[in-house]
Amino acid sequence: MMNLSMRTHGPVPSGPVGADDPNVQGAITTPGGWEKQVVKRLGNPPLRFTGRRLCLHWRYLDAEQPIEIAVWERRQKGFVLGHPRLHEGQVRADAAQLKTLGDAADFLEDLCQADLAAPSGEEPLLNLLSSLHVRLRFQQQFALLVGEVLDHWDAMLAAHPDALHQKEPFQ
Repeated sequence: MMNLSMRTHGPVPSGPVGADDPNVQGAITTPGGWEKQVVKRLGNPPLRFTGRRLCLHWRYLDAEQPIEIAVWERRQKGFVLGHPRLHEGQVRADAAQLKTLGDAADFLEDLCQADLAAPSGEEPLLNLLSSLHVRLRFQQQFALLVGEVLDHWDAMLAAHPDALHQKEPFQ
C-alpha cells in the first residue's frame, strides 16, 4: 500500500475495498496541533516546517493504493499542500509551498487540467493500454478528490472565516 506520509494519526485503512465500503474515500477535517512536520516531495528533499495540518482527504485508486491531499498551515505564514503525482506509472507524494489557501486551490485545479505524459509509442500494445488505463484512472480519481477538497475548504472558510488565523497557544 502506498503511504504518502500525510497522516499523523494512523494509516489509511487497508484491505479489500468495495464500492459500498466507507473506506473508499474519507477525510480528517479537524485541524491538528502545532508541531514539526515533514512532508515528502517528488524529486526533492522532504519539506520540513512547523505547522498544523488543517485537513486530509483520501480516496482509493484500487484496493491497495490510496491517493491523499492534505493542507498544512505554516507558523511562519503560508500553506503547504501535500498531493499525489503519477510518476512513471506509480503514485508518488509531492508537496508545494503556497502563500494562500486560494493559491492552493488554483494549484490543485491546474493539476487537474495538466496532461499526463503520454507513454512511449515503442511499447507493446498491452503495456500501452495498461499505462493508459492507469493514467486515466488516476486523473479521474484525482479530479474527484480535488472536488471534495475544494468543497470542504469552501465550507470551512464560510463557517469559520478567521479559523486560519489562530496562533499557537504560546504566542
